[in-house]
Amino acid sequence: MTTSRIHIREDAWLVEDIVASYNPDGTGTIKLPVSQRQWAWKHKTGLKKMMKLVDSVMMGFPIPTCIINRISGNEFQIYDGRHRIETLWNYVNDKFKWEDKLYSELSADEKTRFNERKLPLTILIKATPLQLTDVFIRLNNGIPLKDYDMFWANKDTPLVSAVERYVYPNAELSRVLGGLSLSTRNHLSHWVGLVYGLATNNSGNMTTSYLRISMDEDNGGLHVPMTVDANTRIQNGIRALCSLYGKSNVRAPVSVTDMKSYRILGKITAFFLDEWMKAVNKNTVIDKWVDIIVKYRTDGGNMKAAFHATGTNNLNSTNIANVIRNVNHFHETGELPPDNRSVASDDDPDEE
Repeated sequence: MTTSRIHIREDAWLVEDIVASYNPDGTGTIKLPVSQRQWAWKHKTGLKKMMKLVDSVMMGFPIPTCIINRISGNEFQIYDGRHRIETLWNYVNDKFKWEDKLYSELSADEKTRFNERKLPLTILIKATPLQLTDVFIRLNNGIPLKDYDMFWANKDTPLVSAVERYVYPNAELSRVLGGLSLSTRNHLSHWVGLVYGLATNNSGNMTTSYLRISMDEDNGGLHVPMTVDANTRIQNGIRALCSLYGKSNVRAPVSVTDMKSYRILGKITAFFLDEWMKAVNKNTVIDKWVDIIVKYRTDGGNMKAAFHATGTNNLNSTNIANVIRNVNHFHETGELPPDNRSVASDDDPDEE
């Protein structure tokens, strides 16, 4: 439950005013938070959705309310309704057609009908992070929320904020992962797990489970102390990953799709970082794991069998140690241990 009453104002704005207040580049007074999910209305299906929204505006059909949070003065952040608001902006800026007409091709009467349509807005007044989390959960009441949804709802906590600082803007990490968009919401739990393990200096804490992290009182959970040492470990760990995957991509190139899949904690990352964090000579560990990845990419199923690990929600120190044991044995002998202890799959089907 929230700790204080939330203050809201129900309003209706002209489409013209909404469009004038928003710009995707962040220069408008209605802004998109850094952690807002990636644009999802893509390809033909997305175009149909955008055209249908404009049609609803023009033909007077009901449109769901957008929720924005008033930060200060005349500055707002979109909390729910980004696709609706940006679609209106896109249409006014001739990004697509409705009824085979760009906005600039509408008649004067049609432009008036479009611009003077009023859309409902729910305006939160300086809602706190705790209140925004509660709003998100209540809006999705009855809909099963995934781990990344819960992390997104808690995006203002120290842990998720660290993801925004060190992962989202990291162009090199995106490049070595095949141009992966790092700020997509359904990837968030992997980045949270990565950052949490590095911040706590324990690969056994690398998990995509919201429940495990949020209940981890010993290490701080979502409110893990972001000390100078913790921030340094996060930055150095991500740099090590970039070096690992960059060198591996040169020696054993793979498809862009395969490169992107390496964001999954249980594919390589958690196991590599376990050894890297404990090592004195960290460059030697990177070189060794480049060799391992090359074998993984070129050896068929044998090295992949050594990595066959428990799902990323259930990664822990024991599981990680077992996988490393198998990987090292195969790397050194070319054979799997007779009692391969790995138990399940590292795939996260709910996140694709």
